[in-house]
Amino acid sequence: MLKRALARVLLVLVGVSGVIAVPTAAYAVSCSGAGCDGDNPQEYGCSQDAFTVLQHHDRSAGTVQMRYSFKCAAAWARTSAGGIGFRIERQSPNRIETGVGPPYGGDAWTRMVGGVFFRARVCVTVPVSGGALSCSGWQDVGWY
Repeated sequence: MLKRALARVLLVLVGVSGVIAVPTAAYAVSCSGAGCDGDNPQEYGCSQDAFTVLQHHDRSAGTVQMRYSFKCAAAWARTSAGGIGFRIERQSPNRIETGVGPPYGGDAWTRMVGGVFFRARVCVTVPVSGGALSCSGWQDVGWY
């Protein structure tokens, strides 16, 4: 009886407003901190709250960004520059994750380096210099 009454009230409200507000479930992440080392930020839900910490630009190679997720406490590098090598490096404990931009553009990213408070930098491979790296300065990550 109570269910029918609630259903009728709901139908009346929908008829009046035309809209139902349905709460959305919070997105879940599948790793945290150093547990994200080597994981894909897209597959593990970490890109949902990510923001750009810094951008590094090289005239010959393009731009690479350092992205960070609070929920995952992890960072990664992202680029849309076609065909270039790029990477993120974490200090203490040392870890490097690398990637290659898609040959025809579009976003590409490295796997993650995790930790709550750490230093990291992003680099791009400069094709005209025989593969030398062009890197950002070291950045404190997770201190926001």
